[in-house]
Amino acid sequence: MSITTKDLARICGVSRTTVTRALQGTGRISQKTKDMILKAAKEYDYHPDLVARSLVKGKSMNIGIVVVDLRNQYFPNMINAMENYAKKYKYLLNITLHEGDKQTELDLIKTLVGHRVDGLIISSINEGEEFETMLENLSIPVVMIGQDQAKNIPCVGTNEELATTDATEYVLSRGYKRIVFVLPPMLNGQTEIGRGHRQRLNAFKDYIKKYPGIKYDVICDENYEKKAEAYVRNSKEKTAFICSGDIFAFNIMIKLENVGLYAPNDYGIMGFDNLQIFKVKHPYLTSVENHIEEIGEQAMELLIDMIQTKTTKKGHVVQHTIVQGETI
Repeated sequence: MSITTKDLARICGVSRTTVTRALQGTGRISQKTKDMILKAAKEYDYHPDLVARSLVKGKSMNIGIVVVDLRNQYFPNMINAMENYAKKYKYLLNITLHEGDKQTELDLIKTLVGHRVDGLIISSINEGEEFETMLENLSIPVVMIGQDQAKNIPCVGTNEELATTDATEYVLSRGYKRIVFVLPPMLNGQTEIGRGHRQRLNAFKDYIKKYPGIKYDVICDENYEKKAEAYVRNSKEKTAFICSGDIFAFNIMIKLENVGLYAPNDYGIMGFDNLQIFKVKHPYLTSVENHIEEIGEQAMELLIDMIQTKTTKKGHVVQHTIVQGETI
């Protein structure tokens, strides 16, 4: 059985209040008494009862994170930035994955709230008025990843529409006459693509229609690498791919290199997110920098501020950047 502050008080011959002051570094206490208590705490291997402390303070010092998955570097990089900021305030992260399943996401939110996390950061697959109302009625603050996802819940993210428009304009400026927009394949029984990817697709379609002389197509298929090869081989026009994620651009490049097709000579290709893991390979991938770490840090900063002040704050828009690589 672990030693308690009551035990330390008895061992040191002082009150529990004095022990608490020594352990937490608060209140008036002599240095001699403090040193004696800290020495005893170390000698008897004292560890604070965090559950009891959370009941007293009304805080668990835990924050729930709900994201899609950790398959590539997008969310790991974002969560790493969240963790680095959160630990400054002694918060622990409880990270969960909904894998693109709406019901799983709802269950995870309920479970985290049931475990008394102090706040939630969510990259959601659910959307709509009913979902937003559910989040608004939670007893804890919520921050959503992705710009303008809810009316009354603060969101942190890039302007996906503007980022996609800038990416499309950049590709067009390089003289490509056919552009293929590549989306992540829908897995695990998904019936629709995620909100962020859908925002990019809609922005691409709206913008490309302004150029009637440009042909465009969309790939949203598990065999997107093979379909990309078919476009390059069969198209008479100078073809470029805009991929809604660097991982998809990277996989296409590997597939096409294996059959003797290379960017930018045989086709052009551009990704989203500018993940550094893909920068070890040449040619250097042209990409949209979403500043993932900044999104993670700002989301955590915003949530902790809301937890501490008990007030709802406004969200943040993180500006994107076109990273001019070697593949367009």
